[in-house]
Amino acid sequence: GATAFRLDWPDRSLAYVTDTTAGPNVDYVEKIRGADLLIHTLRGLANGHVEPQPQRDTGAVYAPKLTRTLSAIRWDRHCVMVHNQIRAMAPWPGTSTYLDNQLLKITEARPCAAGDSGCDPGTVVAVEDDGIVVACGLGSLLLTGLQVPGRRPLPVAEFLRGFKIRPGDKLVS
Repeated sequence: GATAFRLDWPDRSLAYVTDTTAGPNVDYVEKIRGADLLIHTLRGLANGHVEPQPQRDTGAVYAPKLTRTLSAIRWDRHCVMVHNQIRAMAPWPGTSTYLDNQLLKITEARPCAAGDSGCDPGTVVAVEDDGIVVACGLGSLLLTGLQVPGRRPLPVAEFLRGFKIRPGDKLVS
């Protein structure tokens, strides 16, 4: 088959939602903009307004296939990097960490503090109504959605009704 692949439209732009996960953004491109791009490309090729160009090697980077080995959260990184990992890996393969020997999948989170929390990375700083604050290498992350294997993802408030997490607990990957 043939592929129309172009990221830099001079007269068009993709309006990504920056605080969502990869899933909805991929759906947006595939379902809404993908058809538009295909029609635009085919018409442009037919009338000579679009000319295929080879990709330049300069600036090109290899993007590995997503696997579960990329799921482990490294709490020693900046809170924005951890947040972006959670968003990028959703819905699959997801991101995970361990509390004691229990696997926890982080389904939703957001940065909540930019400064140093004074705690080791992965330490639960606080358990609040709207989420669980976890120290990162720099800043803190508010976990707002969690899941254990075999169960559905839950907002933290619901999750905490059946699973105890306390300040001082340590999340490891």
